[in-house]
This record gives sequence, structure tokens and C-alpha cells, in this order.
Amino acid sequence: MGWQIKTKDGALYGPVDSEILRQWIQQKRILEDDFVWSEDKKQWVIIKSVSQLQDLFKEEKVPPANKKRVPKVNIPTPKDLSETLYDDKKTLTDQLIADAWRAMLAKGIWSIMGAIFLTVIVAMAGSMLLMGIIRNFPVNVIISNLITNFIWYLIVAALTLGWSAYSLRIARKETVNVGSIFEGFRGQYLWHALGGYLLIALLTALASLVSFGIWGFYLTFAYLLTYFFIFDENKGPWEGMKASYDITKGYKWRILAVQTVCVLFGILFLGIGLIVTMPLANIAIASLYYRIRTGRISEKHLQTSPAEYLIVLIPIIAIIVFIILTFSGVLIKQVPLLLPQIENIFKNLSVKI
Repeated sequence: MGWQIKTKDGALYGPVDSEILRQWIQQKRILEDDFVWSEDKKQWVIIKSVSQLQDLFKEEKVPPANKKRVPKVNIPTPKDLSETLYDDKKTLTDQLIADAWRAMLAKGIWSIMGAIFLTVIVAMAGSMLLMGIIRNFPVNVIISNLITNFIWYLIVAALTLGWSAYSLRIARKETVNVGSIFEGFRGQYLWHALGGYLLIALLTALASLVSFGIWGFYLTFAYLLTYFFIFDENKGPWEGMKASYDITKGYKWRILAVQTVCVLFGILFLGIGLIVTMPLANIAIASLYYRIRTGRISEKHLQTSPAEYLIVLIPIIAIIVFIILTFSGVLIKQVPLLLPQIENIFKNLSVKI
């Protein structure tokens, strides 16, 4: 069940699951006289009146005059965090891209470009070195290919996790360096990243096969936050996938909208702009994870806005129209060539009759 929380001073948090809500109550980040949205009653109710949570309020009560809301723990709140908690005047897509752009400017775009370049170099050099070493071993070609593919997947999975860690730290305005890109090669992260990479690839491929790509496309977005959970909350690959699947409910269209905007802007700048807009999209998705996990999503942003639907639908419609017009133009050009053949067919039919 997803809980939404509203404090007495009007701040909104959530939705979060029951486990997170209980942790926040135990840590005094939420008080007994705050409110939660009850799905069964369809209204805001006082937290201490919720039967599932009453066991957390049995300890000795503190006099109201001495009550103090304990600051959130384990949540980065740097002084230079310029964005507001949320801005209802913008769509969530606008806000995520704005978060990412401010974070990139704070970090330095050239520094991020250098990190991208280094990642590509490591991936290419690693694969070339790998193939060169394995070719010198006296092993069967099939075994050689299996070993090469396994190590290649290991490198890609580790770098994917590393980019998730790098993007998340930038989104949080934390201190970050190029070394963060190689977080995925450290300890259990390496095997969790590989497990997540292979499981996601397998499930999306199978789903695409049985649904003509539709369900696989859906799962691609459903599992997009897996690496953030593996890195940030130390979850295993399957746990991270399940957490990503649950947390992205209601946000998949916004994720697609963010990526659509970034791709379109990248293409507008002759494709070169993708060097900037693709990491921008990654950091924007990291910002979405950060906002959801820290309750920085307003109640209004829980619903996809019409503008966000249009962001995705207009390019799709434009592509469909372009295909139809192109196909129609080809047919029109073929009509003069087809007419004599059609006339011959009818002449032959009349002779037979």
C-alpha cells in the first residue's frame, strides 16, 4: 500500500510503502498528530488513528510543549540545494529536467563530458584487451565466445551501475569524482549489477517475444531504477528489480517524457547535443528516484498532466504521419507503372469472357 503523508505545517511526502512509513514514525520524522491518506476511507486521517500503526504510539507520550520534529536522517540536504521541495506550477517532467540541468551546471558540464569519454574508453579498451587475451588461449571457439561475452556483460553491468551512482550523487549535489563511475566494480556491487543486467535483459527479451515488443518496452521503464536500489540501498538484483517495478508505478510516462525531451533536443543540435542531453536524462531519472524516496513529490505531481502526454504523443504522431506520407508518395509514383498492367489484365479477362 502506498501511503501519502501530510504534516501539520502542510508539507507533503510519499507515496511510501508501509515499511518506510513505520521507520519514519520510529525515527520521529513523522509525529502522531500528522496525517496520512487512507485508501479505504478516501480521506486524510490522523496517523495515530490508523490501526496498523497504533503499536508505534504505545510508548510514553511527550508533553506537546517539548515535542520536536527530528530532522530527517540519511537524506542529503546540502546548503546549495537551490530547488524548492516541489513546484506545482511546473509539470514533474519540467522539474526533473530543471533539477538535472542545475546539478550539471553545479558539477561542471565539461567534467561530466570527461566522465562519459572515460567510460567509453574503458569499455572499448577492456573489450579489445579481453578479446586479444582470450584468442591466445588454446580453447574451443564456442568456449572462447562464451567467456568473452560473460566478461563483456560484466564490464557493461558494472559501468551501468557506476553511471547510476555517478548520476545519483550529482542529482543530490554531493561531492563526486570520476572514481564514482567505477563503483560497480567494487565488492558485491559487481555481482549484483551483473545479476540485474542479465535478469532485466532476459525478462525484457522474453516479454518482447510474446507481446511483439510492447510488454518488453513497458518492462524497460519499469526496471529503470533497479541500479539505484542496488547502489543506494544495497539491494540484490531481484529485490532491486521488484523495488523499481513498484516505485515506477504512475511515473513510467514521465520517465518516457524526460527521455523524449532530451532526445529531441539532442537531435535538434545535429545529434551532437546528445552528448549533453543523454547524461541530462540519466541525472533527471536519478532526481526522480531521489524525490520519490525522500517524499519530494507533490500531490499534484502524482498524476500525469496533459502536457506530459503531449510531449510523448506529438513526436510519435509526427513519425506515423511521416511514414504514411512517404508510403503514399511511393504508391503515387508507382501508379503510372501499374496502370498498363491493370489494363492488360482487364483485356485478357474480356477476351476470355
